[in-house]
Amino acid sequence: MKSPKRIFIISGPSAVGKDAIGERLLKLKLPLKRMLTTTSRPRRADDQRYKYHYVTPERFRWLIDHYKMIEWVEYNGHYYGTQWADLDRIFKAGKYPMLNIDVRGAAFFRDNFPKAISIFILPSSISILRQRLEKRGTKESDIRERLKTAQAEIRQAPKFDYRVINYDGKLDNVVAEVAQLIKRRIR
Repeated sequence: MKSPKRIFIISGPSAVGKDAIGERLLKLKLPLKRMLTTTSRPRRADDQRYKYHYVTPERFRWLIDHYKMIEWVEYNGHYYGTQWADLDRIFKAGKYPMLNIDVRGAAFFRDNFPKAISIFILPSSISILRQRLEKRGTKESDIRERLKTAQAEIRQAPKFDYRVINYDGKLDNVVAEVAQLIKRRIR
């Protein structure tokens, strides 16, 4: 399972801006290719901006049972994970895989891919995360659960190679900072 190739991991709590940062990084013409998350959750209205592999829960379990998933988790009643086929496709294209992934998935990649570079995106405050979740139309019970999870995830930030704060309204600055970190580590 060890890989000699570099993987870039962007992680952080739900609603911290991982997908927005990742999308902007791809527009900078870095030699990155986003790995798609496979999920069993239903599409949300804002999913039109980001791409996922949507599968049924039964199909996801089949992928697990047939060793097609590198890693996977069950979160908030739905499966999320990364397929081997996506990683292979990106390496064959001569690009660096970029994962926007939760903290548990990031820990797996850090442990199993020694050349992985991990970047943790911190929120400027928990209240900002709450506002972002509310804008998404997240149910109050889910917001409370996600904020509780976020606090535990933030305690994991020191385990990452880099930590970057996503100050609300300063996304361009955050993207520039993350891009500089990536450029220094591409070899």
